[in-house]
Amino acid sequence: MLYRLFLVASFFFLLFSSPWAARAGSLEGKTIVLDPGHGGCDPGAVEPRLGIHEKYINLAVARRLQGMLRAAGARVLLTHDDPDKMEKEREDWHLPYISLRERVRLANDQRADVFLSLHVNSFSDPRRTGQEIFFARGSEAGHRLAEALRRELAKLGGDTACHPSSFYVLEHSRMPAVVVEMGYLSNAAEAARLLDPSYQQKIAEALCAGLEAYFAQANSLPAGGKLHAPRARVAIVIDDFAGPSEKKGTQEFLSLNKPLTFAVLPNYPLSAPTAREAVKAGFEVLVHLPMEPLKGNPSWLGPGAIYVNLSDEEIERRVERAIASVPGAVGMNNHMGSRATADPRVMRAVLKVAKRHNLFFLDSKTTNKSVIPQIAEELGVPYAEDGLFLDAVNDVEHIKKQLHKLAQLALKNGSAIAIGHVGVTGPNTVRAIKEMLPEFERLGIDLVYVSTLVKRPNGAGARSEQQERRGLPQ
Repeated sequence: MLYRLFLVASFFFLLFSSPWAARAGSLEGKTIVLDPGHGGCDPGAVEPRLGIHEKYINLAVARRLQGMLRAAGARVLLTHDDPDKMEKEREDWHLPYISLRERVRLANDQRADVFLSLHVNSFSDPRRTGQEIFFARGSEAGHRLAEALRRELAKLGGDTACHPSSFYVLEHSRMPAVVVEMGYLSNAAEAARLLDPSYQQKIAEALCAGLEAYFAQANSLPAGGKLHAPRARVAIVIDDFAGPSEKKGTQEFLSLNKPLTFAVLPNYPLSAPTAREAVKAGFEVLVHLPMEPLKGNPSWLGPGAIYVNLSDEEIERRVERAIASVPGAVGMNNHMGSRATADPRVMRAVLKVAKRHNLFFLDSKTTNKSVIPQIAEELGVPYAEDGLFLDAVNDVEHIKKQLHKLAQLALKNGSAIAIGHVGVTGPNTVRAIKEMLPEFERLGIDLVYVSTLVKRPNGAGARSEQQERRGLPQ
């Protein structure tokens, strides 16, 4: 609590006393969206010995930078302005989750010129220090923006680096976008600097100077964000996280620093903690919705399953409950469901709720009679379809062969999606993925979140997406 009061007091002190200022009018006519990473119920990186939460540092720097950029003439929007603002849901007050989709939508709707997401890093090795800036693969403008910021941050001393990445906010922004990791909380000396208001001010000054340098070159830059045709892309979804107990391979997957998508079973005590841990570690999360199969033991489905004999109202109620139990989810996919996904009435009820929450639906293709694509097109719900299962045989070499097939599909079609599992096959699946990553790189294939590959519906059902782009209320 004292730390947070210190941040607030120091912010106002520097706001009114700092002699530094950007050049007036240097950013006139530019729209810049600043995203203080995490916030609300998501603290970001945590230093437990000092009680430091990343979200407060991110917001403190963002507010300083916002003032500087406005002084330079820019229109500046924050994706959120309070990491602890409470929301009321029915009778309960709680901290909100500020979704990545909402942050990117704000930038896209406002036709921002650039998008900056500010973060603080953490790592198991306390010796690691420095700043890292990430930009979208294939984005020349994003790379130049990252380099302009890196050059200014390097003047503060210490290591700085730029890397291409497939973070959600980078892949889905329609303008040059970067994720700026301002330092490491896990390093004691760097944590002390990050808490120092004068150092926070220096970071904001460097970022402002980097943005000025970037826009000074704007006339010589090609327009837009991504300028080159993307490489082939694959998305790997790992099903069956959570459940009555932790599954084999869970920690191995969580330690894999790659853009995987985790499908979390809802309505279990471990559902919410697992989802939050995955989001915090940088993974994308889906609700792994249990749905009635043609064959199999109903007990395999777990609580809150969707059966074809349920009324529309009960189906919608169960889907709402499932979504609420998996915080941070950006989409859904079916757990089993060969009977339910072939039923138009059932899927219409399910996808209505998905649309209500701005979620996409990944069809796991447990039956070739699935009606998900047709109903999704009808309702205007983004969707995707799985290409193959990786681990039907629990053997590392078999899984690697499936990953090779996935790579060939991606090279042929531009992209491909596969599903693996945590649990019995989990250790072998994560090992096979690790061993195949160099092969993907050799073949020119990027590993991406599944949301990157969803299809946007055409026709009448897509009108809501057009409204979103124009910033109309939903």
